[in-house]
Amino acid sequence: MSNFSIIHDATMQLRRSVFDALQNTADTDFGLSGDIDRITLGSPASELDDNVVASLYLYRFGINPALRNQPALPDRNDATLFHSPPLPLTLHFLFTPLLHDEPTNLLLLGRVLQHMHDEPVITTLNGQAIDDSHGGADMVLRRTPEELEAETLSGLWSAFNSTLRLAAFFKLETIAIASGLPPRQQSRTQLVTPVIGTKERQR
Repeated sequence: MSNFSIIHDATMQLRRSVFDALQNTADTDFGLSGDIDRITLGSPASELDDNVVASLYLYRFGINPALRNQPALPDRNDATLFHSPPLPLTLHFLFTPLLHDEPTNLLLLGRVLQHMHDEPVITTLNGQAIDDSHGGADMVLRRTPEELEAETLSGLWSAFNSTLRLAAFFKLETIAIASGLPPRQQSRTQLVTPVIGTKERQR
């Protein structure tokens, strides 16, 4: 079955992990009050409710070139069936604290960066192990902080039609969208390794 919902599921899992990290921070109240919707998935430049604490926004994606042109992947149960490789994506997120109190915004940012550093991988989605798309992807999702160049950073906030705000950028990879095509039958290619430099010894 094609896992086209993985972008949605990975984003929701990412928000859940950030929410839990902030909600369970000792001796600090970030004002979430147990409501995960206070971390919005909308743009930080959108018209937002006053109770929104932060924005976790998927602002672009890219294709992983190292996994883009994989060969057909063998089925683990039927040696004659092969699956089309998945589409490997890298998701780029922007986390923006949105409280009116800037000292608390700094604490929010620091806690989220600490959380990403301490727990750099996601191993389950919806309580299930991550599908490796017939061996075409890893069974974990890795989240890594990113540092944007000043020109790119300025251009992004200009696109939002908003003044620059302090925010954290990070990527989540590899998001493998499995092909929706059925497996096809083909014979496994037999590799023949020539033996060089040998000949029958004369008696």
